[in-house]
Amino acid sequence: MSAGAGLLLPGAMPAGMTDPWESGVRMSDDLGNIDLNILIALNALLAERSVTRAAERVFVGQPAMSASLARLRSHFGDPLLVRQGRGMTLTPLAESLVRPTQQALAAVQAVMG
Repeated sequence: MSAGAGLLLPGAMPAGMTDPWESGVRMSDDLGNIDLNILIALNALLAERSVTRAAERVFVGQPAMSASLARLRSHFGDPLLVRQGRGMTLTPLAESLVRPTQQALAAVQAVMG
């Protein structure tokens, strides 16, 4: 490896990346407190529209998925999934979270490999 290869000069960004400070994105001090497992649970709940099936999808027990849903409901201040007949349906807020949740997980997977 040549000297300096792979190193960035101060203020330089890798090709294809933008500086979050210049793009207006604020880095939160709370970022370290984010539990990626809850994002995985959210994605499964949004996709399956069932606590039981979401739990099976990510290989956790139904009580654990129910607890995740309770945390998500508290976080968003929204029920996210509501009973309708024999099934469950997404609230408007939950519908609006489908794509961003998928994108966030795809971004994490791209970074982590």
